[in-house]
Amino acid sequence: MGDELKNYSLESAIRNRRTIREITGKNIPAEYLELLVWSAFGMTLKDRGDKYRTAPSAGATYPIEIQVFVERVDGYQDGIYIYDTGSESLKMYKPGIFLPEVQKMSWDQEFVSLSNAVFITVYNPRKIERDYGNKSRDYALLECGHIAQNILLTATALNLGSVPVGAFSQRRLTGLLELNQGRTPLYMICVGTID
Repeated sequence: MGDELKNYSLESAIRNRRTIREITGKNIPAEYLELLVWSAFGMTLKDRGDKYRTAPSAGATYPIEIQVFVERVDGYQDGIYIYDTGSESLKMYKPGIFLPEVQKMSWDQEFVSLSNAVFITVYNPRKIERDYGNKSRDYALLECGHIAQNILLTATALNLGSVPVGAFSQRRLTGLLELNQGRTPLYMICVGTID
């Protein structure tokens, strides 16, 4: 994976990264979604049982889980997917079209429903609190930043628009994702076509 980016430098991605809200709603190939997902949280190395990921995590606790609203991606059914770190793949969680609803709970920002992939970073306190106590959420927020930047730079390299979003109803999104056990959505990254 990643042939699409072979001739695109990290320096170019950093230099050209912009928040682009003019998403067109056209389809993207499956390879683009898979590369975005891998860059967010994919495994880079497995060594004697330890797994190393594209984004750092405090004590390798990985309290952030990735859920993705997918629409208009070739080869993928529209719906909500969960990134399964065991199989390193997206697993369908709930089929359907949800982005118009997500747009409403995100202060009606139009680019949300036109996106091809809306990444939600979900905080799972049970994975980290035993080790880090009252600092756990702080470390999880840092992890969200690492994950988001990976997605934003990859989107830039793929000539896709991307928008990090913090303005959404946490309570309503928690309900839509059917989160339990204290799991909470912290950050949203929208990615879509721009031409």
